[in-house]
Amino acid sequence: MSPAEGARHQRAARRLANLLEAAANAAGAGVDVIEAINVRHSDERLTIPDIAVVDRAAAGKDPTYFVP
Repeated sequence: MSPAEGARHQRAARRLANLLEAAANAAGAGVDVIEAINVRHSDERLTIPDIAVVDRAAAGKDPTYFVP
């Protein structure tokens, strides 16, 4: 596991997540904005993006990872 980014990066990521969440809600999009979630790729790599916009129904199942 890589060490966490610095405070400036963390603040920027949180602000971006807030903006994405507000825009998604205003548009009535059925998505959730989630921070630091596991994403499993078709080649079995696992990445952890700072922010992911995911289908709300999929997020509601509380998975341990998402598939793009």
